[in-house]
Amino acid sequence: MCVVCFVRALAHVFRAYLAAQYAYDFRGWPVAFRWDDARAGGGGRGALTCAAAAAGVWLLRGAALGEAGPGRPPRGARSQAQCLLRQIRELPGQLASYALARSLGRWLVYPGSTFLMTRALLPLLQQGQERLVARYQGRRAKLLACDGNEVDTMFMDRRRRPGSRGRRLVICCEGNAGFYEMGCLAAPLEAGYSVLGWNHPGFGGSTGAPFPQHDANAMDVVVKHKPELA
Repeated sequence: MCVVCFVRALAHVFRAYLAAQYAYDFRGWPVAFRWDDARAGGGGRGALTCAAAAAGVWLLRGAALGEAGPGRPPRGARSQAQCLLRQIRELPGQLASYALARSLGRWLVYPGSTFLMTRALLPLLQQGQERLVARYQGRRAKLLACDGNEVDTMFMDRRRRPGSRGRRLVICCEGNAGFYEMGCLAAPLEAGYSVLGWNHPGFGGSTGAPFPQHDANAMDVVVKHKPELA
């Protein structure tokens, strides 16, 4: 009898998992907004050209290009030999840091982006989406960042509610193991604000990995999408 009950329970869980996976599959959705969309407002320091898109948004470009920082002498004050020696000395540590950050480090710092946690939370994420749509008329949309990653977002428009809070848009950024489906956006929603939730690269329906440049690129397209909603 116990074996029969176990098999039935396992079949029920398997069916629920398949249904949640089918409903949660975000890959086939069309892109609602691109990082270079003309409706983003255009111009300004944050605007990217096609040539600069692969390198990422400007806010992290300085460190990526090795520009002068605290404690480092200006580029012109260093000879080519000194630069080469410095690069050679730093190379082993950089390689070790790179390998550690993209293996064990990612699992420890961003457990929400791992395959096992995403699959384990899939039914809960689906329930969270259904709650946001049913209770707050949430609108899910796919945004395309400049690095090609797709960003999973959900917007709750509260502007038609009485009072002035609904005219203010709160963009919620979840933590290293959080998803907008079950994250911190509940607080501003209960307070009556309009809310835009999004998942970091590698979290939920968002593609990519939660590395700093990918995160910056995702934030860039999310903020550009804001004028469309506000």
